[in-house]
Amino acid sequence: MITDPRSLGEPVVMSLPAKFAIDDSMFIFPAYGRQEVRRDPNIKALPLKKGTGILFQKSCKLSQSKGGIR
Repeated sequence: MITDPRSLGEPVVMSLPAKFAIDDSMFIFPAYGRQEVRRDPNIKALPLKKGTGILFQKSCKLSQSKGGIR
């Protein structure tokens, strides 16, 4: 069912709280400093790929009509 919001009366006024409650107890933060990443033997690092050297460029034109952007 779709309801027209204009038929519901005055809109509800909401405000943001002065401070949000943040619970970051589920995160395990890394230790400071650079550390080696340990991997199982079956996990390999991603290979670095070289670019093709080809640069793709394309221009586009936006126009605004009565029905919106097309």
